[in-house]
Amino acid sequence: MKKVYLIAILALIVNLSKAQDVIIKKNTDEIECKVVEIEEGNLKYRKYSHLDGPIYNISTDDIFMVKYENGEKEVFATEQKAVVIEETKDTAITPNRWYAIRVGLSVGNVFNTILVYDEATIISNNNMAITFNSFSKNRRFSSSFTLAPFKVDSYHGLYQIDYKTQEARGYAFLGEFYVHYGMSPKSSFYSGLGAGLISYKRTLTYYLNYLEEIESVIAPSYHLTIFGSEYYITPNIGIYSEIGLGRKGILSGGVQLQF
Repeated sequence: MKKVYLIAILALIVNLSKAQDVIIKKNTDEIECKVVEIEEGNLKYRKYSHLDGPIYNISTDDIFMVKYENGEKEVFATEQKAVVIEETKDTAITPNRWYAIRVGLSVGNVFNTILVYDEATIISNNNMAITFNSFSKNRRFSSSFTLAPFKVDSYHGLYQIDYKTQEARGYAFLGEFYVHYGMSPKSSFYSGLGAGLISYKRTLTYYLNYLEEIESVIAPSYHLTIFGSEYYITPNIGIYSEIGLGRKGILSGGVQLQF
């Protein structure tokens, strides 16, 4: 009689060990469970140790095979995924942008001082530049159109006793060509040369008789960029600085927006 009981217990244990589903993952881990439902790309199951517990989810991409309690097996096919080639550093950091707008200020414009009369005392010498750039495909070359407004004030004689003031105000129009070198994904150096026209009006005001003399002039202008540098803080926004000689001043710099 004891042997009969022992055989019955062993048979029950064997049946219980088989009365479960087994999920075999691609990393060879096994999960003893009860499969509840298989959807597209997802399998729901309850842990065998807690069949009344919560329902868990697992992606079928992580499953190699499921062994069911009835002995059936289901193998999940591995899909071939396309190889994705990451962007190069140059493309990721600085996408190809064909145009840029620069807005900046400059100092040391000796050409503004030529517009005042001899023995004049300069009060102010202001100069700025607004530039539209276009780049070649490899960004080795660029060309630009620059509008450089300026204003210089001066006075002659003994101030507030016997003097005359002068204001020279105008614009320089420049077409420029640059060669870029020392290039990196976020910066470059460049040099260039430009030529164009300058248009200005000179006004004299005398202290004693308040007589004004107005002179309007249109003349050639040029600018030599000896050394320039640009650095992009983001792919679209950067800063620039230049050392040169001509209508944009000796030292200039500002903000650059490319698009």
